[in-house]
Amino acid sequence: MIKESKIKTLVLFAHYTDKVSYYDDWADAFSDALEFNVSRLNLYDLDSLDALKKTISDFELIICLHSTNAAGFKFLFPYISVLNKRRCQLMLFFGNELNYPILGMRMQDKLHLLSVIKPDFVASQLPKESAIDLYQDSTNAKIIELPHALNPKCFNPKIEQRDRTIDIGVRSERYLPFMGNNDRNEIIDFFESYQFHSSFNLDIGRAWKDRFSRDGWANFLNNCKGTIATEAGSDFLEKDDQTVIAISEYVENRSETKNQFLANRFRRVNSRYRKYLPYKTIVQIEDYLAARKWIDNKTSYEHYYTIGFDEIFDRFYRNYENARSGKCISSRHFDAIGCKTCQIMFPGHFNGILEAGKHYISLSKDFSNISDVITVFNDDKARQEIVDRAYDHVFENHTYRNRMNSLLSVVDHC
Repeated sequence: MIKESKIKTLVLFAHYTDKVSYYDDWADAFSDALEFNVSRLNLYDLDSLDALKKTISDFELIICLHSTNAAGFKFLFPYISVLNKRRCQLMLFFGNELNYPILGMRMQDKLHLLSVIKPDFVASQLPKESAIDLYQDSTNAKIIELPHALNPKCFNPKIEQRDRTIDIGVRSERYLPFMGNNDRNEIIDFFESYQFHSSFNLDIGRAWKDRFSRDGWANFLNNCKGTIATEAGSDFLEKDDQTVIAISEYVENRSETKNQFLANRFRRVNSRYRKYLPYKTIVQIEDYLAARKWIDNKTSYEHYYTIGFDEIFDRFYRNYENARSGKCISSRHFDAIGCKTCQIMFPGHFNGILEAGKHYISLSKDFSNISDVITVFNDDKARQEIVDRAYDHVFENHTYRNRMNSLLSVVDHC
């Protein structure tokens, strides 16, 4: 049991991009919480391993944030042997809790990590029942539901609704077809093709290059009256990645795509060496080789965009039995709420936090109520009431300060 009121805490993170705002929000949340005496260590830096070796005995609690494992374990792997020598408690925040093997995010690897690093706590974005069902058989750690939240210092209303120049703005990459869920793509596709009146201003970006830094994202949302979104995650979460591995093999062996995947064989054949090198070094080597045309630096997942969703769904998911849901609320929902940007979304559970019609405008999945949705959205008073209700609810109950309180109650009573 941790008894000190000021917990000596080491927060591990990997700063490899500035385009995932919740990475920064969680790191800041620990630094801002007065109950923690925080030191931060960026696993992306090549000299961080030596720093960890020298200081690990100084801490009472170690936090591995989402960024250490969201895109595979290339950042975390070199540190595991040192972390296993710790004498303090460790909390592992899981990022990207879904089956995404071609980007290094196999669920079976996450479960294996639990057996290797042996955390005392696992913080999941998923609803508690889903998280326990997924992880409990692989660990003795305490499983806690700790979804993202609002960072009111960064995401707050700076521009009045009436003064915003964009009606609906979106920044969202396409879900790949092996997810078994096409909601995100369908809602954006629909709005891109919908015939709004000529003065309606729609601003949609769907590529990684279109995304913003945290401050840029907050400024963009502040210039949007509304945005469109869905629950994050998949309807078909698996412990062994069986279906997505079968889909990967099917896609790679299709005559239309086989040669495209062969161009990336260099990277897969030599993957056994990658775990011994820091990620920063791997990127430098691959960029060097690609510049000289010795390897294709195009990632394999780009080829999946050539495959239709219906083809994959019909073959692998149409008759799927006993599906496990991995749906959850996203940081994007909180960011929009903080900026008082009205969300139009398919109805969902959202970790029990958001209610359709109360905190967002609910759009039927068959789009049959689109006329009513647009009528409500275009009503300045109705739209303002929705964003005010959502903001008041989240500001009171779902800020990162609230999440720190929840975390402290678990740590103090273990």
